[in-house]
Amino acid sequence: MYLVPAVLLLPVFSDWVVENLSHLGPGSTYHLAYEPARVELEVLEDLREGAIRPGLPAEVVRVDGEQLIPVARARLTRVHEYPGYYRFDFVVEAVLPRLVPRPLAGRPPRVQFASPGGPSPSPVGLPGHPPSPPAPEPPGAR
Repeated sequence: MYLVPAVLLLPVFSDWVVENLSHLGPGSTYHLAYEPARVELEVLEDLREGAIRPGLPAEVVRVDGEQLIPVARARLTRVHEYPGYYRFDFVVEAVLPRLVPRPLAGRPPRVQFASPGGPSPSPVGLPGHPPSPPAPEPPGAR
């Protein structure tokens, strides 16, 4: 289980999702669906244990070649488990302007945790890519 404050990265692979979020804007609800192979094991474990709850911060990121482009900040409202896929429902908090892309080493990422404001994680769980280390604890957390 991922015990430190984290942001759930929700990768998207097409421009139409970016356009939809831009047109809908803050306060809108949206969802993204992923087959289990696109969800990091750590996230799946937390889902099964009930540790991922409404209110968890998320960031939608556009995968563009070797880069992650931040698209929107959001808050999860619910995660549905269906045969063959997981659907992440969220409320858009902010649509981000085209910010400086972050480098992405290797193949596109899965749904995974990242430390708030931290560097882009590696594509965890893919061959040749070790898991990202957990984020450091905030000062005074213990």
